[in-house]
Formats: sequence, C-alpha cells, structure tokens
Amino acid sequence: MKNFLFSILTLSFFALSAHQMQAQTTAADEQALRDVYADIWKQYINADAAKLCDHYTEDATSVAWNGKVVQGKANLLALTEEMMKTDKPDPATHKYEVQSVRTISKDVAIAIVGLQGTSQMGDQVIHWKGINSVTFVRQGKDWKVALEVSTPIMEGMGN
Repeated sequence: MKNFLFSILTLSFFALSAHQMQAQTTAADEQALRDVYADIWKQYINADAAKLCDHYTEDATSVAWNGKVVQGKANLLALTEEMMKTDKPDPATHKYEVQSVRTISKDVAIAIVGLQGTSQMGDQVIHWKGINSVTFVRQGKDWKVALEVSTPIMEGMGN
C-alpha cells in the first residue's frame, strides 16, 4: 500500500511539473511568435521582401486577399518583390494587432492578426482592412510561417 501511494504521489508530481513546464514554454513561445510577426511587419514596411520571406518555410503556402494561392518560399519571394515595386506601405497608416496566439503543440501555433492600412498602388490609393490567420511551425529553435491566409473585411463589417 505504501508503494502504491508513493507511486501515485510521484506520478502526480511529475504530471504537475510537466504541466507547469508546458505553461512556461507556451508563454515564451507566444512572445517569440509575437516577435516574429513584429519583424515580418517591419520588413513589410521597409519593403525588404528577402528578409520578410526569411520567416517562411521553404514549402510555405500563402493565400492572398484576392484568393491567389502562392506555394513555396521562392514563389512568395518573387511575388512579394513584384508587389513591393508598386505597393508603398505607409508606416503612419499601416497597423497590425496580434489578436491571439494559440499553441497547438510544442511545434505548431496559430496567430490571428488584425491588419489595416492605406496603400499607394500605382496612381491609386487603397484603404484596406483584414485578418491574417498565420500557422507557425518550429524549425530548430526558430518559428517559421507555414501557412498564411489573408481575409479582407468588407467595408461596414467588423471593427
């Protein structure tokens, strides 16, 4: 009976310790994910497509505002470089807010990010607002974007 009670107490201690370690890791990972997204946004504002795309996996998928699906980091880089020739982000009007981060497992997390801005595209000024759903995967010690889906918010809808 003593061995049984000792075994239960020991198992409970290890389960509680593992849970607390997971909670600490999750908090650290959440901050790391927020930091990665902040750098993605910084590189977007700076129009540095290469540094922006460094945050994506080689086989990343991106679904743009218009529904266009881009598969692979190399294709995403080419499209981003082309877009940045005409889209001049204004840091005074471009804003983002990481609304939530949810850790799915120790190596997978999802961030929901609200976005808005005013872009100069050629001779046209476009005011836009949307939500990004970003799936991150851990590669070594780094978090990388594996899937990004951009959803525009229709005028008069949402906050």
